[in-house]
Amino acid sequence: MSPLFNMSNALPASLSLAGLALFAPDASAQVQQICFDDTIALMPTNWTGQTLTVSKFDPDLGILTGIEFTLDGTAEGSAGIESLDATATTVMTSFQATLTLQRPDLTEIVVTIPAAMFSDNLTAYDGIIDFRGTSGITHAGIQTMASEMASSPPPASDLVLFTGPAGNPGTITLPVEGVGSSSASGSGNLITQFMTSASCELTVCYLYELDCNNNGIPDDQDIANGTKEDCNGNGIPDVCEDDPGFRYCVGVGCPCGNDDPMAGCANSTGAGASLDGAGTSSIAADDLLMIGSNLIPGEQAMLFSADETLNGCNGRAFGDGLRCAGMNSLRLQAVLPGAGGDAMFGPGLLSLEDDPQPGNERRYQIWYRDMNGPCMSGFNLSNAFSVTYTP
Repeated sequence: MSPLFNMSNALPASLSLAGLALFAPDASAQVQQICFDDTIALMPTNWTGQTLTVSKFDPDLGILTGIEFTLDGTAEGSAGIESLDATATTVMTSFQATLTLQRPDLTEIVVTIPAAMFSDNLTAYDGIIDFRGTSGITHAGIQTMASEMASSPPPASDLVLFTGPAGNPGTITLPVEGVGSSSASGSGNLITQFMTSASCELTVCYLYELDCNNNGIPDDQDIANGTKEDCNGNGIPDVCEDDPGFRYCVGVGCPCGNDDPMAGCANSTGAGASLDGAGTSSIAADDLLMIGSNLIPGEQAMLFSADETLNGCNGRAFGDGLRCAGMNSLRLQAVLPGAGGDAMFGPGLLSLEDDPQPGNERRYQIWYRDMNGPCMSGFNLSNAFSVTYTP
């Protein structure tokens, strides 16, 4: 007879150029997940002394906030029932195994019980104990599965127990027990015979938040509380962006409606000047390049740097453009753009800075002359480019 149903308890710088004064050497939670698994092959119950081994969490990944344990269990075998009653009876049988995952100290983490239920109408005892005939039955070839999940914390101690050394976290070995726990009821006089084998698979998933600067605060919190900026709005603190850096503060909200959302505020060409980075942010290599385009040919262009953003990365109106970098400003190089309006600054820019150190954030921007610009101030600025120095 087929099972009526399967049961699972799985519930759940200074510069003065046309008004520019520079001074000499200024996201929702992002939960990540990584999972590991191990299995125990099918074997007859009851068994103890079996273990499952998974990798511990590597704190180089971020800050561990939770652990999910999923234990998938399988029970296989047969169930034999013989009623010895003098009258007909209905026997309810539960074929099952109980699989228990434990911590190394043998405290319970999660239990899963794969089970199959049967209901059999049996006659009065037919005189033969053979688990057959009219008063007996054998259910062979049973296979049933269940899955159960548990989350931690609590206890908070699991976050420590399951965390290893940074870069080489190692593993943790967890004891598992498999016990046949089948039963039958409904007859006052009943003989049962259960043959049970069980197997299981464990999946451990570590839930963590990114902490790219290793300050012990999740990146999203750093951004939300203002301790770190995210000028391009990608959920990554600026200090952690890919080498050599990134663009920010494009021409939106420009002084006389001369917006260009792809570069700086529009100049007399009808589009804005663009600033991009190349090379690396390495202090030792000092190969950082700042590349300007759509500047005014033959008119002075000055690259400057500063420590901080202005107006929450959006910049402030300045001449025909937006000044996006301020505090401890330093003018670095002045050039005359070629006929195409292009200019390159560097390499050797970091040697012009005032004692650059690994981890320092520095914001770059181009101030340039534009005597026929749309706002008629005589000068404009490119978008900004942010760099975090590396060794």
